[in-house]
Amino acid sequence: MKNVPVVEIIGLIAVFAGLMFVGLEIRQNNRLAQAAAFQEIGFATAQNWLDVSQDPDFNRIHLRHFFADPTWWADQDPRDVERLITLWIGYLREYETIYLQIELGLLNETAMDRLGWGGLRELPALKYLWPHVGIVVGPSFRHYITENWSEVPPLGTRLFIEP
Repeated sequence: MKNVPVVEIIGLIAVFAGLMFVGLEIRQNNRLAQAAAFQEIGFATAQNWLDVSQDPDFNRIHLRHFFADPTWWADQDPRDVERLITLWIGYLREYETIYLQIELGLLNETAMDRLGWGGLRELPALKYLWPHVGIVVGPSFRHYITENWSEVPPLGTRLFIEP
């Protein structure tokens, strides 16, 4: 084995140290991006709830609808149901954003639950409104939402809303 000049050894150590620094920087930037995503989703969710709370009557309907059975829906004003559908379309867009960020590896697998969205797909309201709102999301997210449902209503069917 030949003698390796000291300069080459120092150069090798410098390259190795540089690569470690770059790796740490990438890791830190990834964590900052995750924190920014969590913050943005949190702000968007809070804004949705604040917007709903501005109308006390609709706020009451909004809070009751999450676990309502089909008979409750039949007694609601169609205009309020349309507002709920619009609100759910917004919820699904936020929910799908989290899902896609997890799928792309930008957020870790626990992000859905940590952000409070984990159980949303099991809410009776989403299952009931699915024919109206499911069309706005992509196929992989649509599958994610409905994969554990015993029955999936077809998209685009009308429930009871008058044209």
